[in-house]
Amino acid sequence: MNGLGDVNPPFSEGVPAPSDPLRSAVGAPIAVVDGEQATVGFAGLSPTLIGVYAMTVTIPADIATGGVYLDISIRDDYNHEAKT
Repeated sequence: MNGLGDVNPPFSEGVPAPSDPLRSAVGAPIAVVDGEQATVGFAGLSPTLIGVYAMTVTIPADIATGGVYLDISIRDDYNHEAKT
């Protein structure tokens, strides 16, 4: 994914992100799975990649199996919707 904005600690654009320390998104991303808020464990730059972000999201236990909708937002801006 992309578009999560600034990271901490700050990092130069256009070069692969390091793995130590990880670069976390400054804004607090929100993940919603089928209308229920999920827990975001990490959101930030993917180590060794250029400009690519990763998120770890814990899916709520009561979400049905099969296809679900995942909505990601940060700082009141809609960023991405995916059906998984």
